[in-house]
Amino acid sequence: MKILLLAVFVLFICGHIYSQTWFPMGVPEGSGVTDLVYYSGGGAVFGDKLWATTGSVDWPTGQRGGVFYSAVSGTYQGIWYRIGGSAGYYVGRTLEVGQDGNLYASLWRDPATFPADALCRFEPQGPLFGIMYQAQAGDNIFSIAVKNSPHTIFAGTRNGVIRSTDNGTTFGYSNTGIPDSAWVYDIAFDSSGILAIASSKGVFISTDNGDNWLTTTGISPEDTAKVVEFVNDTTSTLFGNNSPALIQDNRALFVGTQKGEIYKGFKEDDYGVLFLIYIFIPDEEISRIKWMISWGFNATFGRTTSNESGTRKINNTGNVYKSTDNGTTWNPINDGLPPNPPVSAIAYKIISGNTAQLYAGLFNDTTNGAGVYKLDVTVDVEETDNEIPSEYLLEQNYPNPFNPSTTIKFSLPKESFTKLEIFNALGEEVSTLISETLSAGTYEYEWDAEGLQSGVYFYKLNTNNFSKMKKMILLR
Repeated sequence: MKILLLAVFVLFICGHIYSQTWFPMGVPEGSGVTDLVYYSGGGAVFGDKLWATTGSVDWPTGQRGGVFYSAVSGTYQGIWYRIGGSAGYYVGRTLEVGQDGNLYASLWRDPATFPADALCRFEPQGPLFGIMYQAQAGDNIFSIAVKNSPHTIFAGTRNGVIRSTDNGTTFGYSNTGIPDSAWVYDIAFDSSGILAIASSKGVFISTDNGDNWLTTTGISPEDTAKVVEFVNDTTSTLFGNNSPALIQDNRALFVGTQKGEIYKGFKEDDYGVLFLIYIFIPDEEISRIKWMISWGFNATFGRTTSNESGTRKINNTGNVYKSTDNGTTWNPINDGLPPNPPVSAIAYKIISGNTAQLYAGLFNDTTNGAGVYKLDVTVDVEETDNEIPSEYLLEQNYPNPFNPSTTIKFSLPKESFTKLEIFNALGEEVSTLISETLSAGTYEYEWDAEGLQSGVYFYKLNTNNFSKMKKMILLR
């Protein structure tokens, strides 16, 4: 079971962040939250929901965990519904929204009849999580990653990486270059398809879709990598010209370790050389770093977890932290959170061009263990040029085609109520990036199309005196 302790909220901001107070969103059944994701798919019933996995207590007579969902607003916010009913799942370990738009989970059904975790995919018509891969006794599935080009499903286990290239029909090990018995805690990939894994034997990189893995350097051999995440680094001094075009190629890999250290690598080295950038309190593990990018600010999220053997280290050190300078300094944002039990998971939902909701799950190894909390966040848009433009202008996005993120730049000659929207080829609104009054200036917004299918999309800028639409192409 994935049992998590400390939460770290990292913000890479182009502007200022304004956070309010965390408030409760109910308690899903089980010993506490092991993972959280916001899922926009799943249709009218299951889409636009917050999903949680929870642990169990004292099997076979204690309380079951499993997988649950809740509305994020309205009358049913904070009411948690179990997927699977009375014949459902006992332990939920991890959740992942794939690049193909599907929801995946690592779940242990009835331990009396199933030997270990199963890798599952959500089937809304069930509704249930259908098993794609059943692990053998004594194994666990710690991490999941699903990418579209080529469509591949990866999962990290106690015995390395398993992989499917036929949409989950068959799986095989993909461990060439990975030491034997490496526990793979996390898997991630960048926009070009380069893969990274965090494991008990270090960090490994694959440039050929998992056929071969190369080791990285920089992390102490006595440390264990717990999380990997690719982000768009806009501040690196390794690139002399920090123009928008170069920013798109200036990707970075962030790694969190069992000893509470954060490392960083760069695409120019194929992420093979890692540099230590921050050390948290010793023995508090970084277990997740998530990157959220949109409309003028980037964000990553992290948390700490139990040790490699699964020993529960429940204590009162669980907090949420933020960094506004790429991890150089950190500050807690805990107003409204209880001092204990510790924070165990974080997810987010983009609301509009400069607002988002953060969700924090707590873990307490008892019956009716711990709840979920929500925080509203507002971030100022980034004004990129102090010179007042002479005319309205909507520029072509860059890069184009793109995968999965692109930058949209526009200019306003005077203060205007401004709306920037994204539409698909059918004319359906996909996202509203901006809907507010902006002062005169030139602005940049970065849009992340994670979870959307390849194809033609349109972005439209509307003000009281100007309207313009342009085409862009998402190419997986």
